[in-house]
Amino acid sequence: MDGIKDCVECITDAYTCLLNGSPPNQIASDLVTNICAVLCRNVTLQDDSCLCAWSNTAKCSHVNMTELTCITLTLVDKIHVDLMSQTMRPETTLYLSQIQQVFQEANVMSRLVHRFHTDDQMISHLAAKCVSSYVSYQLHTSVSIEGEINQIWQQTCVQAFQNGPTGKELDPCMWSFISVFKILLKDSDKRKTEILQKLLMAFDPHLTTLVSRFLPEEEVDDGLSAVHLPTNTRSWGVTFSSLLDLLEILCASRLMCSTDVCSPCQRLAYRRARPLIKTAASSSCDYILKRRVLLLMKRTLLQKAGEDLALGEISAPASRDEHFGTDMGALADTVLGAVSAEWLRFVPVEMVAAASFGGPYRGPGQGGGRNRKPDHVMLRAVGLVVLKSLELTLQTGAAADRTVEACLGVLFGFLQDRGVPLAESSHLCCWYLLVFTEQDDDMMEAAKTLLALYLRYNSRCPGLNPEAVSATSCSSGFNPHCHFLLFLRSVSFDPSTLLDFLISSETCFLEYLVRYLKHLRADFPGFLLACRKMEESDPRVRAQLSFSVPVRVGTPGTTHAASDRDRTKLFTRPTAHVPTRPASTGLGSGLCLVDYSSSDESGSEEMEVSQASHKDADEGNRRAKLPDSEKRAMSALADDNLPDRKAQVQDVVCDHGQERPTPYLGLAASQFGQTTGLAHTQGGRTLTRSLLCLSDLRRVVAKLNTKNLFPYNPKSLLKLLAQAEEVHLSHLSPNT
Repeated sequence: MDGIKDCVECITDAYTCLLNGSPPNQIASDLVTNICAVLCRNVTLQDDSCLCAWSNTAKCSHVNMTELTCITLTLVDKIHVDLMSQTMRPETTLYLSQIQQVFQEANVMSRLVHRFHTDDQMISHLAAKCVSSYVSYQLHTSVSIEGEINQIWQQTCVQAFQNGPTGKELDPCMWSFISVFKILLKDSDKRKTEILQKLLMAFDPHLTTLVSRFLPEEEVDDGLSAVHLPTNTRSWGVTFSSLLDLLEILCASRLMCSTDVCSPCQRLAYRRARPLIKTAASSSCDYILKRRVLLLMKRTLLQKAGEDLALGEISAPASRDEHFGTDMGALADTVLGAVSAEWLRFVPVEMVAAASFGGPYRGPGQGGGRNRKPDHVMLRAVGLVVLKSLELTLQTGAAADRTVEACLGVLFGFLQDRGVPLAESSHLCCWYLLVFTEQDDDMMEAAKTLLALYLRYNSRCPGLNPEAVSATSCSSGFNPHCHFLLFLRSVSFDPSTLLDFLISSETCFLEYLVRYLKHLRADFPGFLLACRKMEESDPRVRAQLSFSVPVRVGTPGTTHAASDRDRTKLFTRPTAHVPTRPASTGLGSGLCLVDYSSSDESGSEEMEVSQASHKDADEGNRRAKLPDSEKRAMSALADDNLPDRKAQVQDVVCDHGQERPTPYLGLAASQFGQTTGLAHTQGGRTLTRSLLCLSDLRRVVAKLNTKNLFPYNPKSLLKLLAQAEEVHLSHLSPNT
C-alpha cells in the first residue's frame, strides 16, 4: 500500500507543481518510473478499490485505478503541451526536457498506444490526446522532418485505417490523427506546411482507404433516397462522426496552407460529395449525423472548414492549388444534381423546442406543444448549400437561368414543407430573414450570395425596366433591396448595430455592405420600388416575421429569443410614451458593442430611454472584457465633440408622424424637410429611415477614422455611403 501511495503522491505532486509553473521535486527518472508503473497496470474491476487514504483532508481520500490512470495521462499530456508553449520558466523547461528524454528511453509511446484499446472510453480518449501532444512535440522540435514521424504511432494508425473495425480499435487512432493536425494547423512554426505535407504523404493512401470504407465511390444512379450503411449501432455513429471531423480537418489544411500541390486525401470531401449527400437522406442514419454532414458541406462550400474545430479564423492563402476550382465546381454540380433529383424530399428537419429566456422550453411532456419549431441549424445548412452551389455554377457559366429558378423553387418547397411559413400571398423575400436571422454569420453569407445570384442572373437580361426586374426578383425571393431593407428592419434601423457588424470580424458584413452599396448606386430606382413594396406589404411582413425573428443584442453572432411583445414592437410606430428610436424596444437596443453612454468622455449627455434595465452586472463585466481598441471606439463615439449624437441616432419619425430635421449631407433643415417629404411620397417611412440610418453610419465611421480608432481603412466604405446619399438626393430633390 505504501508503494501505491508513494506513486499517487509522486504523480499528483508533479501535476500540481506544473500547474503552478514550477519544476516538480522528484528526480526525472523517478517520476517516469511511476508514470510507467501506472500505464502498465491493467484497469480491472479489483483495481477500483481504494488505493490510498490519507489523513490529510486537503488531499483526495479515495483514488481508484481509473482515476489514477486519467491523472497520469493528463500529466504526460501537460508535459508536452508546456514544452511546446515555451512559456515556462527556464528551470521548468529544463526539467521537462529531461523527462522527455527519459520517456524515449523507457519507450513510453508504446505504453500510451496500448491504452487506445482499453474498454474505458475516457481513458482511451485521454490516451489519444496524450499521444497527439507527444507526436506534435517531436515534429515541432525535430531538426529535420525526415524520419521524425513517430513510427509506433504511425504503424498503429495505419493498421487501424487499413482494416480496423469500428469502435475502440479505430476511434482513438482517428482522434489522435485529427488532434495532431489541429495542433500543427494552430502552430506558428514556419515549417508547418512542410511538416503537414510530410504527414499527408505518409498517410495519404491509408486515409483514402479508410474514407472509401464508409463513403464508397458509386456509379451515378437515379435513386437518392437510400444509402447502404454498415450498421446503425452507437459505435458506428461515433466512428462516422470522427470521420466527418477527419474530412473537415483535411479540408482546413488545404485552405490554410498555401501550396501548389494538393494531396489526394485533401480532396476527399469534394470527391465523396455524392455518398455524403446520400447519407444525409438515409433513413438508417441518425439525425445528428445527417445534420453534421450538411454542416460539413456548408463549411466546405463557404471555404470555412475548420472554424468549428477550434482552429480560429480561416485565413485564405495567397493562392489555391490547381485542383481547387475544379473540386468546388464538381461539388456544386453534385449538389444541384441531387436537388434536381428531389434529394431534399428525403432530408429530414426535426421539430425542436423553442428557446425561452436563453434556455430550451420545458412544457408539459417532452414535445413542448405549440412552442416547437423547425431545426434552424438544419434549415440554414440546406439553404446555404443550395445557394452557394448555385453561385459557383453561375460563376462558371454551367447553370442556366431556369436552373436557378428551379432550384430556388425546390428550396422554397422544402422550407415550407419543413414548417417555415412561406404563404403564397406573402412577400417571398422574407424567407431570407425567417431562415437565417438566428445566426449572424450565416445571414450575411446568405445575403452576399443572394446578391451575387441576383447580379449574375440579371446581367443576362439587360434592358429590362426596373418594375419588371423588381417583380421578377421578388417573385423568386432574391431581390437584394428587399433583403437589405428586411435586415435593417430586424435591427430597427439602428446605426450603432451596423457599426457593431462593421467592427466585428465574425461575419462578412463589410464585404456584403460594400457590394450592396455599389449595387444601390447603380440601381436606386429598384431600391425605391423595394421600399414602396415594403410599405404596401408591411402588415403581412410583420405578421410573417413574428414566426421566429429574435431580438438582436450584443455583438454579431449572439442572438436571444424575442417575446411576442418585442416582435410586435419591431415594426410599429413609437407611441407618445417612447419618444426615441424604435431600437429601444426591440432589436439592437441597449446591449450593443458601442454604447454611447458608457464612456467617461460622455459627460452629462443622457440617453432619452430608460437605462435601468441595461446597467446590470453582466453588461458591466462584458464591457470590462472588451479589447482596448473597442473600448477606445466606445469612448470616441460618446465624445462630447461628436455633433449631437442624440439627433443622429433617434428615429426620423416623430410621435405624430412628422420628420425630424436631421442633418443630411449638409442640407438645411428646410431643404431636408422638402427632401424627406418627397421620400415619403416615393418610398414611405422605409426609404427615409433606411437612408438616414446609412447617413448616420457614415458620420460615425468618419468620426472614428479621424481619430485613427477604426480597425481598418474605411475610405472606400465612406465614399460609397456618401454616394448613396448623393444618388438619393439626385432622385428626390424638389428641383429634379
